[in-house]
Parts: sequence; C-alpha cells; structure tokens
Amino acid sequence: MLFFTFISFGICGISFLFSQELLSLLDSSFAQYYDTFLILIVGICGILIFRGLYGNLLSSIGKVHINYYIGSVALLLNSISNYYLIPKYGILGAALTSAFIMWFTGIISYVWFLILYKKFNRVAYK
Repeated sequence: MLFFTFISFGICGISFLFSQELLSLLDSSFAQYYDTFLILIVGICGILIFRGLYGNLLSSIGKVHINYYIGSVALLLNSISNYYLIPKYGILGAALTSAFIMWFTGIISYVWFLILYKKFNRVAYK
C-alpha cells in the first residue's frame, strides 16, 4: 500500500503543478477545466491507494461478490449525487461526485478486506 501511496502522491504533485500544461497537451481549450481535472486526480489517488489494490485482493480470495455489491452501491450513490449536484455545479458537481465515489469504494474495499483477513487469521491459527 505504501508503494501505491507514493505513486499517487507523485501523480497528484505533478498534476497540481502542471495541470494546465497537461490539459493543453490534449487541447488548448481544456486548460480552463484544470479545477475539474484536479478534483478527479484526487479521486484517482483513492483508486490507486485503496480500490485498485484491495478490490483486486477481494477478487483474488474469491470474494468477487463483495466487489459487485460495492460497485452497485457506488452506482446508486453516483446517480443520486449527480442528479442533485450537476444541475447546481455543472461539471464540478460531476467531478466531486466521481472523486467521492472513488475514495468511498476504495475505503470500503479496504475495510472489507481487513474484516476478511482478520477472520481468516483467527480461524487459521486456532
């Protein structure tokens, strides 16, 4: 997890320092959306630190159904949040919702993995 934390902080740092330049590489008109880009980058850090690692670990120990339920709850929360935030905040509302959902699913995956890991260790070492 420490490795992914360093990688995500590096990506965040570079993105915060060079957000407009990075977006201009795609199209110069995208530079105006740097604030939205930065919000999404913060969300991506949640995926890199938690969701990518622990979501895959859940699948690898045969608990794919937990990922399914986490994804289903995330889809529902994302839909509801977008319904309220996009009309009020536009693209920033969508970015805020997405960033929140990225961290939410990552943390929930982490918590579920810890619960299952502790449960397995209690059973295995008795």
